[in-house]
Amino acid sequence: MSFAVATMKKMKQENLPGIEHHDQREFKKHSNKDIDPSRSDQNYDLVNSSPIDFKKNTMDFINAHKKSARAVRKDAVVMDEWIISSDQAFFKNMNNQEIKHYFETAVNYFKENYGTENVRYADVHMDETTPHMHMGIVPFTKDYRLSSKDVFNRMALRKIQDDFPKYMQDHGFDVERGHEDSERKKLTVKEYKQVQAEIHKQNERRNKTRHSISENIKSIAPNTYINYRNGKKSEAISTDDGFRAFLKQSVNWLTNVLLHQLQHWKDKLHKQAVSLDNREQGLIQREHDLQEKAKELNSSDIAIYKQKSEVYEEAINRLPFKTKMTVLNQLTSVQKEQQSTAQRNLKGNQKNFGVGLNHKNGLQR
Repeated sequence: MSFAVATMKKMKQENLPGIEHHDQREFKKHSNKDIDPSRSDQNYDLVNSSPIDFKKNTMDFINAHKKSARAVRKDAVVMDEWIISSDQAFFKNMNNQEIKHYFETAVNYFKENYGTENVRYADVHMDETTPHMHMGIVPFTKDYRLSSKDVFNRMALRKIQDDFPKYMQDHGFDVERGHEDSERKKLTVKEYKQVQAEIHKQNERRNKTRHSISENIKSIAPNTYINYRNGKKSEAISTDDGFRAFLKQSVNWLTNVLLHQLQHWKDKLHKQAVSLDNREQGLIQREHDLQEKAKELNSSDIAIYKQKSEVYEEAINRLPFKTKMTVLNQLTSVQKEQQSTAQRNLKGNQKNFGVGLNHKNGLQR
């Protein structure tokens, strides 16, 4: 049975134009070699009848419905994009209408659980190796707070991984949940495609090897089956049935070997993807911590400056009038002296710069 693929990536405002270009195929040339431009006209959006401006559509919807009167932060998550798919074997014997029904059913699941209006687009790509859908959901809570971390928290994501395959099964699709593993991380779209490409290559190698073995056996003994027992040749049977049995046994053995190798590569690629994802999450968290620390330090500096100013002002106000005027005059003199020093340094730098230019011109002559 095939797995139901449902993976999510968070998007900020600055990410939306790039996602729009990819999802709606707005460029004729693509860096992704899996895209076949001759089949791009088969792509479709299950939510919108025509192409949309992702950023404008999303922000207009958010501003019209958000509970808070404050402006949306630039670093806020405004869209959660889901990739919905399965493997090539699942779609192999399905026609276009059946494939469309699969994605329509998936969209209905998310509309029923996260709000029909919040689903802003659902672009189905039929021009790549495996049909898949990019679906954008604005993360509004029930009281219209924009909060991706509340809408799609760890518990909600785990619930989707459990409930989504069951929903698809209830609607007639033969898919199941992926392996449950709390340590497992979600792959990005790029990493997912790399894993799928590696699996496809391994399947092609397996099929070529099976075909090659079959041809070699036919060329050596087209009508002979040698029966080996305990490592010794015990008898020779000149029958097509015997040959078929031997060939089937050989192919089954080779298939098991190749499947074992394929699983090894899948595990290896998965570990690499997990490592990259962990590293990315660590860097994001570190950047966030540094920003928060900078805000704290900035606030602390402002508070100290205000406190010092108040202390200086209070101290000067307590002085007798003549002493106060003397102190103010001294401070004024210090400020003027600092300004004069800065002007002298500026003139000196300009003079040195002019000498350097003259020296350079002299060398050129």
